[in-house]
Parts: sequence; structure tokens; C-alpha cells
Amino acid sequence: RKLPWIEPGWDGSGLSRMNRVSASEMVAVLEVLQRSPWRPFLAECLPRSGISGTLKGRSFGTESGRVLAKTGTLSGATSLSGVMNDRAGRP
Repeated sequence: RKLPWIEPGWDGSGLSRMNRVSASEMVAVLEVLQRSPWRPFLAECLPRSGISGTLKGRSFGTESGRVLAKTGTLSGATSLSGVMNDRAGRP
């Protein structure tokens, strides 16, 4: 799937008032990345639940490291965009 609305300067959080990215558009980005050669880079860059970054203190009821996600915040709103891996490590 092509994502023509992505352009330089896009911040990726999905919550910026400047880019107004919908949840379905963020899912489309993640689906494209999961099927691309960039998948290992994405997995390396995203914080892991219970282990690193902004997800270090979150477990989501799963074993540590299964949720890889980007956090985003605005006044009165928070979000997560990412993937959850099964026990075999598959998204």
C-alpha cells in the first residue's frame, strides 16, 4: 500500500496537531513497515514493554518485551502505536 501523505518532517506520533494522523492511517504505516526490509530497524528502535524507554514501566499483562510501541501525548490524550509479538516473536 502506498502512503502518499507521509512527507519529510512527519513526527510519527500520530498525535501532532500538525499532521492529524488517524488511527487507521497509523495502522497502515505499521503494516507497511512490518512487511518491509525496515522491519528489523523498527523493532530495534521501538521501546519494549517492561524493558526500555517509555514502556519500561508497562507490562500490558504479557511477558516483558512482547509489546513494541511508540508513545504519544497531547493535552488530555495519550496513545500507543506499535506491534505486539506472540510468544514465538511473530507480530
